Amino acid sequence: MPDPIIRDVMMPEKNGYELTNYLKNDDRTDHIPTVLLTAKSDIESKIEGLEKGADAYLSKPFEPSELLVRLEKLLELRKKLQARYSNANSEVAPAKIEDPFLQKVYAFVEKNMSNPKLDMNKMSRHLGMSRSQVF
Repeated sequence: MPDPIIRDVMMPEKNGYELTNYLKNDDRTDHIPTVLLTAKSDIESKIEGLEKGADAYLSKPFEPSELLVRLEKLLELRKKLQARYSNANSEVAPAKIEDPFLQKVYAFVEKNMSNPKLDMNKMSRHLGMSRSQVF
């Protein structure tokens, strides 16, 4: 899985807005920071990109240092979220789980808790993800 995804708005077959929308509505990729880097600099285009889920929208020509700072901050935020989820107390389940991915994981584990053959490969297949993505 990539760390950030940087793409243009104007691409063949599927434009950057469509691709961003697709990625942000998929449990396997919705957490990946996305940046739209494009010549479309009007405010309507920028708003559309952000509404589709882009984490940042930079117009060409762009300042490389701005892109690097934005990427650094997006990855920093991602690491903080990973740390928060990995440090969650597993003994006390939250009253309501809002994250759709975690809902799927909990539902699968609860349904198969008594299955002695339950393993990470089965859970990965059920979630439609690779074993390393689940980890």
